[in-house]
Amino acid sequence: MAEPEHHEEVWYTQDNVSVQINGPHKVDTAIGNLEMAKNRFGIKVSWTPTKLCFKQDVFSADDEASNAWEELSPDAPVAYRVLKEPKRDSMDAVHIKQEHNVVQPFSFEIDELASYKCKSTDDKHEVTLFLVDGTRLPTLIFIQERHRHFIRELETFLRFKISRKDSNLHVVVNPGKDEKELLEKSFEKLNLFPDTHSKGIVSRFFNDPYTATMDGFAKVTNLVTGSGPSTMSPRRYHSIDEMMELQPDSFTGLEIANHDEEPGFEVIVRVLPARPTVERCCPLSYEEWVMYYDSEGRISNEVALRERIFRGGVHPDLRKEVWTFLLDYYPFDSTYKEREARKKQLKDDYFRMKLQWKTISEDQESRFSGFRERKSIVEKDVSRTDRTHEFYEGANNKNVEMLYDILMTYCMYNFDLGYVQGMSDLLSPILMVMENEADSFWCFVGFLKRVASNFDMDQMGMKTQLGQLHDVLAVALPKLSTYLDEHDSGNLYFCFRWLIILFKREFKFGDIMKLWEVLWTDLPCKNFHLLICAAILDTETTTMMENNYGLNEILKHVNDMSYKINLEESLAKAEGIYLQLKDCLRLPESVQETLGIDREPTATSCGDVTTETDFSYSSTMVAQPKDSPQSSSSVEVLSEADIEARYQQHFEILS
Repeated sequence: MAEPEHHEEVWYTQDNVSVQINGPHKVDTAIGNLEMAKNRFGIKVSWTPTKLCFKQDVFSADDEASNAWEELSPDAPVAYRVLKEPKRDSMDAVHIKQEHNVVQPFSFEIDELASYKCKSTDDKHEVTLFLVDGTRLPTLIFIQERHRHFIRELETFLRFKISRKDSNLHVVVNPGKDEKELLEKSFEKLNLFPDTHSKGIVSRFFNDPYTATMDGFAKVTNLVTGSGPSTMSPRRYHSIDEMMELQPDSFTGLEIANHDEEPGFEVIVRVLPARPTVERCCPLSYEEWVMYYDSEGRISNEVALRERIFRGGVHPDLRKEVWTFLLDYYPFDSTYKEREARKKQLKDDYFRMKLQWKTISEDQESRFSGFRERKSIVEKDVSRTDRTHEFYEGANNKNVEMLYDILMTYCMYNFDLGYVQGMSDLLSPILMVMENEADSFWCFVGFLKRVASNFDMDQMGMKTQLGQLHDVLAVALPKLSTYLDEHDSGNLYFCFRWLIILFKREFKFGDIMKLWEVLWTDLPCKNFHLLICAAILDTETTTMMENNYGLNEILKHVNDMSYKINLEESLAKAEGIYLQLKDCLRLPESVQETLGIDREPTATSCGDVTTETDFSYSSTMVAQPKDSPQSSSSVEVLSEADIEARYQQHFEILS
């Protein structure tokens, strides 16, 4: 039998709970039942009056049944909501029955609770509840410390912290409705999902598989903002090194120094080393590129090549060839013949998968809801992806058709992930460079292997990155980090678009291609994109802080920055931040892990860019043309005649 539409399962009940009231009847208290019930919206807390009493009628401990705290069956009676204007599926904060001369029942969803204040006097204990919209509910009065049962039940679903200013005030630290509204506002401001209601995306964002555990949504806030300990990841257990929020504004970091003259005390002071100035290079040229091939077509020095690309990117005319290596279409150690065979095999695989969805009939599609849904999303996204660019503009554009076919084929390649909004942004530049359907597909596959976690349904990949970015900012830019925390922006939701599609909507087309190929080198660490976020924010710190920007202003400012960010300055500053943190003697373990910094002894000296480390910045790793000083790397140094011969061989094989 179908479940009733408004079925509720009572989780907890306690009778003889009084409520203080002030009104024309001059009733001091009303006795009622306090309940917590599970419904399709979540957990609802409600109080329903059973009788009115004047001050002389207040009950005593002897009147209360011994089983006031108990578990009830699903069909037990529960309180209900009465609205002025009933709304289907409403989740409004508080619903009070509008009757005169009668004590009003009240109810609310548990994730609407912002805090509670507990006060005990002699034989009674008062609990006052505050909701996120500012509503103060009537004070609940318990006897014989039975308020502890109620609070314990609240703590099953929420996590609280005691206010520093008022020890009686317990504040919810989980992302309730207020946090969801902040994220919804972020999505709307950044126009991430124009065809999707932000509320649905936000609900998915907070759909943490650990929600059923006692920490509930608190773990999301702890992960993102570092507001407290969390069991989601071992790295969230902070040492004293990581307690950055306690540092004075004059300190840029945190360092522990023991003082023998005062045993038992430590002075916490760390000043980051000076941030080095980094010089970037020109793009990899064809003359250099050819010299990385050996006689059979293998890349002779992959490490040096990655370093060279990181230092300056790739010349636009070379991207079609170089990207196939960076995106794992071809192995670096493959020969010309091996690549030719691999290209043929992958081309056959692509068109076989494409044929699978192309041959689905309308009759089959009518019974294949998953396919229909993904097809609809792909059609909508493709119709608006970079349509102002000459490569995709105009009606009946063949390139737009290829974009659509590749994305649909990816749904067949990766059934589990399928298509998620934003993927078209990642494919568009690849197709523009490769100008070939099968090649673009496999390069796209290689790209998504790097960022697939950005599109997981539970958004754990995005939550992890936001948490990592918060940790990095707390060390590299502590003043800004503190400012954001104090202005409702410590969750860093305004960086969400930057991370999920790797700055695709922040930089111009030419710049985004260079940025991506730099990131694909995995140098100096796999999370270099987080340092780029830090570099951009560092550039904007003065503007945001001096203008006292709050959440709305920060969102607008970030949105207005699109296509106005200087890429070369951002890359140089991000690398400088990496070097600065790498030279920091006491770096929090979470940041070391995020940035892949090994704390084993090195020959590094503070602030010296050219000093030998595990990641060299020496120009000797760049392939040298004729008459240049001898390189210490294994890259060949060819004469002019040899270069011309190598060109000819290369062109013949490629043709």
